[in-house]
Amino acid sequence: MIKEVLRFVAVMGVCLTMSGCVTSINTVGPDMKPFAVDPAEKQEADGEAYCIRSIVDTREFKKSSIDYRDPTWIADEKRKPLAIARQRNGFGGAMGAIVLPEDLPPAEVVRKVLTKALVETGHQVVQDEKEARPGTKMLDVDIARFWMWCEMRFMHCYVAGDIETDISVDGGFPMTVTGHYSRNAGGVADRHWRRILNDMVEDYYKQLVRKFKRR
Repeated sequence: MIKEVLRFVAVMGVCLTMSGCVTSINTVGPDMKPFAVDPAEKQEADGEAYCIRSIVDTREFKKSSIDYRDPTWIADEKRKPLAIARQRNGFGGAMGAIVLPEDLPPAEVVRKVLTKALVETGHQVVQDEKEARPGTKMLDVDIARFWMWCEMRFMHCYVAGDIETDISVDGGFPMTVTGHYSRNAGGVADRHWRRILNDMVEDYYKQLVRKFKRR
């Protein structure tokens, strides 16, 4: 019991120490190297042709929420589309924020990962709708969630993140594809956010591969 109390105090100490550093807006980007498409892969693809016609970020932000999973934002509107998490102090209060790089908003991350998944499953990807030949399937993507969060619990911090998209093919009924990652941690710094981000993007990619895998 004493060890558990000491561990809790240590976790709280880390989080309280961090609370003085979470009032800023920090930029954290995912590692996109695994999702780069080799030109040779495109040439070898002989499956159906797809064109990613649109990707729209439809996330809804609140000014505040008691649910850590809800996206919240109170800073300038220009950076809100890049927001993917709120930093929190040792008592769970929302302080600063985590944002993606300006050249890699959620829509661009989804586009790159979806393109890789299509090519990986043997499909052809047409970059421009104007170049699409008859029979090319049009994909429209709505990003419903792209968010990470942290909760203070008795003996640890619980950190998690998820991506949720609705993808319609040729304007049909959308299929929902999600990616998720969660773990317990002793504290949350930029390197932890980056790990959560990379792992939830990786899981999202795996789910896309399952959805588009050729039967």
